[in-house]
Amino acid sequence: MDQLAALSVPLIALVEGDDRKLHLDLIKAGAERFHRPISPRRLVDHLLRLSPTQTMNPEQRSPGPKSLRFAEIQIDLASHRVICADEEIYLPPLEFKLLVLLLSKQGQVCSRDELIEAAWPATVFVEPRTVDVHVGRLRRTLRRSLRRDPIRTVRSIGYALNQN
Repeated sequence: MDQLAALSVPLIALVEGDDRKLHLDLIKAGAERFHRPISPRRLVDHLLRLSPTQTMNPEQRSPGPKSLRFAEIQIDLASHRVICADEEIYLPPLEFKLLVLLLSKQGQVCSRDELIEAAWPATVFVEPRTVDVHVGRLRRTLRRSLRRDPIRTVRSIGYALNQN
């Protein structure tokens, strides 16, 4: 599974049964899981949502920012690279999406609902506690590079990045 985590493309797994270890390995690898049987239409719809700019007309595409920066954290959106304190770090897809939202809000508080909307497909039910777990993983990864905790918890509301 470690080789899967190094991929820079979305990872989707079609799973059968209730193998807890397999599910945990897939979560660690950043894979989105679908339980079999799955309708082909649902899978195609999900794949189209992964890259919305591919389905838009050229005049509908907005260039938007190519990178985001906040304090010592920088994200190159085109290459999905994260530089933290001059060191490149790897983030699984969910944590990457959470960090993109936090950086795009420039220190403002992001609610758990906003984080869920930014990181998970609309068809997946996600409990607020799941957000806390993934923010915790993101926090640990950033803390290793920065030697401080860059994420501020706003009790009962959500999370924001701290500059200090």
